[in-house]
Amino acid sequence: SQISSDVGKVDLRKPMVETYPGKDFRLPVVITDDLGHDIGNQTIFSAALNDTRNAFLANGYTYAADQNMTINGEQGTPISLSFETTGTRKWHFSLSVQLVDCPPGFSLISDTKTCQCTREHSFDGSVFCLDNKAYLIDNHYMSLSPYNSSELVTGVCPISYCINSRSNGIPFTLLPSDNGQLDNFVCGQNDRTGVLCGECKKGFGPAINSDELKCVNCNDTHTAANVFKYIATVYLPLFLLFLAIILFSVRLTTGPANAFLVYSQLISSTFLSNWSDNSSIFLYVYHLPYKIFNLDFFANLLPPFCLNKSLNSLDIVALNYLVAFSPLFMIAGVIAALKLKDSACCRRVCLSSPALVCKKRLSFLWHVSLLHAFSSFLLLSYNKIMLTSAQLLSTVPLVDTDGHRVGTHNRVYFAGQYSSTNLTYILCYALPAYIIIATFVAIPPVLLLSFPLRWLERYVIFKCPSRVQRLYPKVKVNILLDTFQGCFKDNRRFFASFYFFYRIVVNFFYVLLSSWLIEFIVQQIACTIMIALIAILQPYKRTFLNYVDILIFVNLALVNSLGTLELAYSNINPESSFPNVLYILEYILILLPLLYMLVYTAWSVLVRRLWRKIQLRRKRRYERLLSSQNASDNHDRRREEGEEEEEGEGEEKTELQPKMRYHAKVPREYNNMLVEEERASIATGGGEEWGGRSDGPPDYGEGRNLGLRVIRRPPQARLPGPKEVSVQQQQQQQRSRASRLPPVPHH
Repeated sequence: SQISSDVGKVDLRKPMVETYPGKDFRLPVVITDDLGHDIGNQTIFSAALNDTRNAFLANGYTYAADQNMTINGEQGTPISLSFETTGTRKWHFSLSVQLVDCPPGFSLISDTKTCQCTREHSFDGSVFCLDNKAYLIDNHYMSLSPYNSSELVTGVCPISYCINSRSNGIPFTLLPSDNGQLDNFVCGQNDRTGVLCGECKKGFGPAINSDELKCVNCNDTHTAANVFKYIATVYLPLFLLFLAIILFSVRLTTGPANAFLVYSQLISSTFLSNWSDNSSIFLYVYHLPYKIFNLDFFANLLPPFCLNKSLNSLDIVALNYLVAFSPLFMIAGVIAALKLKDSACCRRVCLSSPALVCKKRLSFLWHVSLLHAFSSFLLLSYNKIMLTSAQLLSTVPLVDTDGHRVGTHNRVYFAGQYSSTNLTYILCYALPAYIIIATFVAIPPVLLLSFPLRWLERYVIFKCPSRVQRLYPKVKVNILLDTFQGCFKDNRRFFASFYFFYRIVVNFFYVLLSSWLIEFIVQQIACTIMIALIAILQPYKRTFLNYVDILIFVNLALVNSLGTLELAYSNINPESSFPNVLYILEYILILLPLLYMLVYTAWSVLVRRLWRKIQLRRKRRYERLLSSQNASDNHDRRREEGEEEEEGEGEEKTELQPKMRYHAKVPREYNNMLVEEERASIATGGGEEWGGRSDGPPDYGEGRNLGLRVIRRPPQARLPGPKEVSVQQQQQQQRSRASRLPPVPHH
């Protein structure tokens, strides 16, 4: 204990204090007694405001004890406070107080003139309030408005752009008390800056092999090495896949692959994108095989690297167009080469140099089904092109503390530095995306849906029957449509377009919706609609394909439900982890379609082809046996007929007659003589035998030159001959031939 006296000295350390309405602040004074002891916590001051219209002391207190005070009032109001000690000695001093804006996440309550964190003023759900403390929800942006520097705004930002504390087990982070620290607080964790954290910091650039477009240190000295890694991990596997599909005539538009392709493309791009377990090894177990069907190969297995720090996030997104269109350009190049292979220039080059191999190779590729390759790559590229277009066109609004939209235009989702009306953004990114959507994305499902449409056909027949043929596409287009519609029933051929429309709905809602809950609900509704359509319409010719597609979409709906449950569980109870049993069940469901496709491919490629080869070999063996037996029978029959001819003709047989029977060539000078002799014989009714038969040669007309070859017509009527084969002999010959035939194999 110590002995203290009355106030001996008051030392004002700062003449002005900044605080926000409703916050306790400590007076910047040091009070000592005559002995130099600090008695600030024992001194009571009377306080007075010079202007009580815009500010007042909290709870009506006019005294300050323990050097703490609370002032309520309007933001930005300057206040002058006068203090006086209550002891024997009167000490007076003045202090200026500046009421600043409320801290991030707080709003000024009009009734109490205090800054509070309330649910009603939570920036449209971006801020979470707990014990009058403001927390920012993960993947949300907060900073000063680009339109008004004194106003706070929030918005939804892409994953890995803004601060994310999910690794700590909670989906929110305590906001700082100073607005000036927001940019570094929200974006600095991921080396980003700007509106919606849309730009990388100086010296950083977006990674070319990251789905989240992470900003990495971009060094110009490693640009060539990074370009080589990008080509080796993206375009080299794509070229090998192109060769495999072309050379082996792989077709992905068959019935068993329809639902599996939809499943694999969506499960690796839009579904499960908000998982908290995205960094686990299980993600690569299903992402790596499924991503191949989205033309994403091994780039994600490498650490993130950038190509050039001058590229922004939209440039990296737009590069996916080049990857998706590359196989289609390759097919166009092969077709152009096949068109030029017979040109005069190609013939001179290929025949005058060792490039003859080029011509032979092109001739081989001509027999490969380029149509199947085009349709297969159309399916593989479709989802990637559509998702890229949706990402380039995606925009989000900025909202204020009351949830009202700030500004007249949205900001670009993946590059917040651009507004939706920025001329550079429109010309370089938005306009190409709209053109691709209007052509590549819209035309295939519309064509598949339009041919055939029964009601349109009936309408045209009723109105103008002469224009019915205009409804149907040309032959080449019809062949292309058959590659997609061939597995469906004739009256269900339009169902092929539903798989394209399903991709469109899921991808666009995935990009346009900012709420994960609404996103998962839309995905669930889309799955349910597809299941109902397949079950009701039964579109496939082969019944088991209907059940396969239903099971795959049911699997997708179950995986979607478990993903929704995991997200809801992590937000409601962030401190506990999702049950491992459900995780294991979810991964088993994800891998089941992959197992189905592996088994079906093994059956189709190995078992069925091997069985077909065995059957073909047995058939060829039987044909060889049959042909050899027929040759033997023909030889025996010719020998028997020759013996009969020798018996019937006797000494009058000439060398010319057997030759004429076997269509032998005779000299030209004998033609007229043979015709005249035969006519004379027929006219007299004698009818000499012709090769052992009494058929006689055909009548070729008056004065016709038979040339070097005498052609024998089939007999019209059998003339009686000296030697007739009895019925018993004919039956005996037929039984002997039948006994020598091999048995017919049963398949």
